[in-house]
Amino acid sequence: MAVAHPNVPPGTPVEITALDTGRTILALVVARDTSRAVVSLSPATAQALGVGDRAPVRVRAVVASPQDQTALRAGQAASARLDAPPALLTALRRKVPMPQGTPAVPRAVPAKAPMPKAPAPKPLAKPKPAPVPSIPVPSTAGGFVVQVAALSSAERAAAMAHALGGHVVPLGRLFRVQLGPFGDKASAQRARDGAARHGYGDAQILHTD
Repeated sequence: MAVAHPNVPPGTPVEITALDTGRTILALVVARDTSRAVVSLSPATAQALGVGDRAPVRVRAVVASPQDQTALRAGQAASARLDAPPALLTALRRKVPMPQGTPAVPRAVPAKAPMPKAPAPKPLAKPKPAPVPSIPVPSTAGGFVVQVAALSSAERAAAMAHALGGHVVPLGRLFRVQLGPFGDKASAQRARDGAARHGYGDAQILHTD
């Protein structure tokens, strides 16, 4: 998980966010030479973000835990990061000019030696889909809950709920991340303010009656 940045010293942990999907990972600055690009990502970093050439990203220096720093310096992936909330992505996209023909984030592509043609492989059976993790949902009879986000991925919703101390409520194809329930609106407001401080300014207070 490596990145080249002209203004950040090598050895600095950085948080990289893909502005199209909000996916966020932790990487390590290893060089300043970006080959005339704004920022250069290693192939593994670009693959982990799910971006290709000229993809807009945000890079910011962070204070990583000792475990994450050890993993990055060993060439391994750091611990998972929460996706950027929609409100933050909207604000970041407004700050990134994307004129046509200007590469924003070219990805380094290693040269490949010509490979001999191999016989076409036999079609493999489709793997069985991974089971959706069971998600405990507390009773919400009466009172208030704080809805932080609604995601299409059960795994990401479970990770966000775990990080915020909340729970996940499935609804169709979406998984709602909620905090509570709370017996009064003042308690719900304090929980909502805490979610906003973590970057989830779109969190809403809902009445459960």
